[in-house]
Amino acid sequence: MKILKALRDILTILFFPSFLAKLFYKPYSFAWVVHSRDMQDLHNRFPITKVLPKRAVLSICKMLWPIIVSDIVGVKDKNGEKRTGCIIGIPLLPDQILGDKVLAEKKIIQVLKLAEKIGIKNVVLAGYNSVITNGGETIFKKTSLFLTNSYAFLAGLAIKTIEKILEFYGKNFDIQFGIVGTTTLPGKIFAKLLVKKGASKVVLMGKTVEHLEELKQKCLEINNKANIETTINVWDIKKCDFVIITANNPTLVVSPRDIKTNAIVFDITQPVNPSTNKLKLEKDIIVGSGLAVATPGINYNFDFGLPPEQAFPCLAEVILLAKENKKENFGIGEISLSQVDEIVSLAQKYKFNPVILNKTTTWE
Repeated sequence: MKILKALRDILTILFFPSFLAKLFYKPYSFAWVVHSRDMQDLHNRFPITKVLPKRAVLSICKMLWPIIVSDIVGVKDKNGEKRTGCIIGIPLLPDQILGDKVLAEKKIIQVLKLAEKIGIKNVVLAGYNSVITNGGETIFKKTSLFLTNSYAFLAGLAIKTIEKILEFYGKNFDIQFGIVGTTTLPGKIFAKLLVKKGASKVVLMGKTVEHLEELKQKCLEINNKANIETTINVWDIKKCDFVIITANNPTLVVSPRDIKTNAIVFDITQPVNPSTNKLKLEKDIIVGSGLAVATPGINYNFDFGLPPEQAFPCLAEVILLAKENKKENFGIGEISLSQVDEIVSLAQKYKFNPVILNKTTTWE
C-alpha cells in the first residue's frame, strides 16, 4: 500500500492535472512539510533501509520524490467544519539538505506542486526546509499556497517554556542569559522576546558582527535598560547562567567547556543542535530540549516521538492557521513581535497549551 501511495504522489507531481489528482486524495486543507531527522526516521518509515548499506540509502534518498506520510485528523475550524491535514515527507537527511541546497529546494518545490494539485491551502515548512529557504522567502513567490515558517509560535512557546523553567529552579529574568545562534531567524525573534520579557543581561552569540550589532540595537529599542553584549565566539557564553540554543546547524558546536558549572541550557530547535545530546551527558550542566504543545483531539497517525495529541510548535502553527481559515502567508522570513502575539492568542483560543517538564500547563 505504501508503494502504491508513493507511486500516486509521483504521478501527481509529474503528470496528473489538478482535477484528476483530486480524485485520488482526501480533501486535505493543510500540510506539514518535514524531512527525515536521522537514519532512524528512515528505518521507521522504510524498514528495508535497515538492511541496506548507508551509502546506498543516502543515494536512494536523493532520487526519491516527496510523499504523503500520514493523515492528520480531528481538526475543526472556527466554524466547526472538519479540516483534514497531512504530513508530507521529503526523503532527505539534514546533512543532505544543508550540503545541497539546490536539490533540497527542488524537493520543496515538488511538495508545493503536489499540495497545489490536491487542493491544500496552508503549508508549514518545518526543520531545515525553512532554514535553507530563509524562512520561505526564496520560494513563496513560486506558489499560490499560503506559507508559514513556524518561527512565530516557536518563539512564543519557547519564551513561555523558559519562564516556567526559571520558576521551577527558583530563578528569574535578572540572571545572565546567553543566546547561541542569535542571527538565525528564530534566534532574532527570540532575542527580542527575551528582552521584552524583562531580561536585563543578555549575551547575543552569532556568526556575523554586523548582524549582531543590528539586532542589539533593535533589542535596545524594546528595552533600553538591558545590558546587551554581542560576540562571535561561543566560549563567551561561559559566564551565562541560562543558555538558549536557537540554531541547529551542525557547524555551530557548543562544548561542555563553553558552559559554566550548574548553568541551565535549553535547545529550542527541532531537530536539536548536535551539541545538545553531548551536553546532556555532563553531570554539572542542566540540559533540556524540545518544545511541545497539547493539541486536544487531534490524531497524527505518525510517531514523531511525542505522546498522543501533542505536537511540535511548527506543526501546531499550521493547524492553528487552518482552524482560523487563514488565507494569507503568515510567517515569511523574519518574524515580528505582533505575529508572535497573534499566534499565541490563537493557541490560547483553541487551548493549545504548552507542555513543559512533561506536564501540560496554561499560557497564563
